[in-house]
Amino acid sequence: MKKIGLALSGGGVRAFAHLGLLTNFKWAGIPIHIISGTSVGAIVGAIYAADINFELAKNVISRLSFFKIFNPIIPFMGLSNFEKIKKILTLLNIPKDFNQLKLPLIIAATELNSRNTVYFNSGNLWDAIFASMALPGIFYPVKMGEQLFVDGGISDNLPTGVLKKEGADFIVASDVNTSSRKYPELTNSFQIVYESVTLLVEMNTRPSRQLADFVIDTNLDGIGFLDFGKGKEVFTVSQKETYGKAMELKKLLEDKGYVQDRGLGPLFVSPLP
Repeated sequence: MKKIGLALSGGGVRAFAHLGLLTNFKWAGIPIHIISGTSVGAIVGAIYAADINFELAKNVISRLSFFKIFNPIIPFMGLSNFEKIKKILTLLNIPKDFNQLKLPLIIAATELNSRNTVYFNSGNLWDAIFASMALPGIFYPVKMGEQLFVDGGISDNLPTGVLKKEGADFIVASDVNTSSRKYPELTNSFQIVYESVTLLVEMNTRPSRQLADFVIDTNLDGIGFLDFGKGKEVFTVSQKETYGKAMELKKLLEDKGYVQDRGLGPLFVSPLP
């Protein structure tokens, strides 16, 4: 059987859009055999790899807000530690160890001392998630022995290459950053800095996109990566936005013989409300 891999980009709250895509995948019967993710994309990857109910995930995400994510502390090495993120992972029923997952999961983080990407696929799952989402200036960096980790989006925001190394025959990439902007029109210095930072992340995904066999973009214009109060909106928009691409992918995989048509024919209708 051919091995289908899925890479999920980081992107703060925007990365919860991957859940809408995966809802369409499950409904259409598109199998995923190995999954990789960065930052919040790693959380969504863990939800899928642990076979956690999407309705539960959607309910938890819809109740998020900035103050349910961040926990300001002193001394100042970032706005927040990960105490509130631990509560969210608990509510989501995400297991604490990779060996409790039902599918292989790879999480990308950036190691500052070596300036390399490190890929986690075993050991403590929560620590790997924290390392992957430790956005500098926002979250505390994560120290493991002599290594110091920050957000994986700095070095590999769309981890497709590692899926190829792990033997994936067909790689799907879900990118929530490239096709939309928080501030389409720039009117002040904050907006310029914000769009410049997101451009840097977008540029490091370009080689990763080229390694994928099929790329799915989600347009989330006007939603920034820290707009955590918009989690429900992100999920709803992404499910509708990615439905057509999911159906296109299903047809492509059927033509390649990677998946079988379920024979639904004209009864194969959209699950969207």
